[in-house]
Amino acid sequence: MDQKMTALERAFQLARSGTVAGLSEIATSLNREGYHANQIEGPVLKRQLADLIKAARKPSAASAET
Repeated sequence: MDQKMTALERAFQLARSGTVAGLSEIATSLNREGYHANQIEGPVLKRQLADLIKAARKPSAASAET
């Protein structure tokens, strides 16, 4: 756990990474890394994270053409 990064910052980092498939994986990763996943609350925040996950996991147009 990076002491300079908050749980919220780490959640956004995980969502953008493309390595998690959903919000439950973010919560699991946060807990495993020593963060408190219960800080990831609220419909707007969860929608933002879900949208980031979806965008990060979408195959890019460039890779689809090759």
